[in-house]
Amino acid sequence: MTQPGVQRNKNNVVSIVWQQLDLACLGVSTHVETLQTDTGIKDSYAQYWITKILNDCENWVKSERANRERPTRICNLREEFAAKQRIWIDENFEDIINPFFPVPGHDPTQDTPLEILHVILLGIVKYIWFYLHSTWKDPVKTLYVQRLQATDIDGLSIPPVRTNYIMQYANSLIGRQLKAVIQTGVFHTHDLVDNAHYATWKAVGDLAALLWVPEIDDMDQYCDDLKIAVANVLDAFSDIDPSKMILKIKLHLLTHLPDDVRRFGPLISVATEIFEAFNAVFRAASVLSNHHAPSRDIARQLASQEGARSLALGTLWFDAQSEEWQSAGPSVKRFMDAQPNLKKMMGLNARPDSLRSQQERLASQGPSVKLLL
Repeated sequence: MTQPGVQRNKNNVVSIVWQQLDLACLGVSTHVETLQTDTGIKDSYAQYWITKILNDCENWVKSERANRERPTRICNLREEFAAKQRIWIDENFEDIINPFFPVPGHDPTQDTPLEILHVILLGIVKYIWFYLHSTWKDPVKTLYVQRLQATDIDGLSIPPVRTNYIMQYANSLIGRQLKAVIQTGVFHTHDLVDNAHYATWKAVGDLAALLWVPEIDDMDQYCDDLKIAVANVLDAFSDIDPSKMILKIKLHLLTHLPDDVRRFGPLISVATEIFEAFNAVFRAASVLSNHHAPSRDIARQLASQEGARSLALGTLWFDAQSEEWQSAGPSVKRFMDAQPNLKKMMGLNARPDSLRSQQERLASQGPSVKLLL
């Protein structure tokens, strides 16, 4: 059975990042790259400083060799640079490494659980789905679509399956579509793939059924079942494509599932799938952007929308010119009062009378008080 490697911790990672920065002071990038490869640790935040130190060392050595009257060996010049640079690193180390590491009580190596949307659905399920449809001819695809369309989805907790869309855009499926595929796959692919691929479909389907549970009654038994399911998936992938075991990190992450479950409980409680819906909000907010500064444009657009919402709901603002509190006109207020569903969509649950009395009370207190809805 495949087992996870030696568990890392925050102190170990920080120590290795410090070694990488220390080696960078000598100006030899291969030494840093070798350490990163051997340990498997590379902090993208600290990598900026590593690259900068390497470049600064190279430039400094060239400048010193050109300016000094007596020739000096390159290794000696690098040692001089390293002595000065290491002092700077010691003084600014917490600003150089990833800011998540200095946070008290937080260990990123253990407090970041496996995310089942991207590791399972957009990971191993997508791998076997590609194996499936990429080798099929049109008649086989048509047969699969017909079977999938005839699926009884009672009890699956999924929307109606858009089978033609799934096959037409097979390489661009999202989580909810892959969830439908994996729940029904073993019933529709039994005679459309060879034995090795069908065994993989069964193994992944078994693992997915274990992961999408809201409650765990017996933690020990559940983790034992999870270990067996993960081992079956890894064995199945080894049979059909052993290279995936080395090249795909998501397969390696499966071995950490039992530890994450013991630490966080059912993994659907930490799933990020629901937050993926907000991608459409940000995308819509950048439609009219020139994309030179998308974060700024999105922030301005969302602030403008929030301001319009506040005005429509009757929020007061202080007008600096008239030095008086202002609000939307009576027609806007009457319209909003007559549209309870619209107000609810905007996040307002207070009754109109109570809101108006609150606004009048705040207005009487002077311009230093603002009402935020």
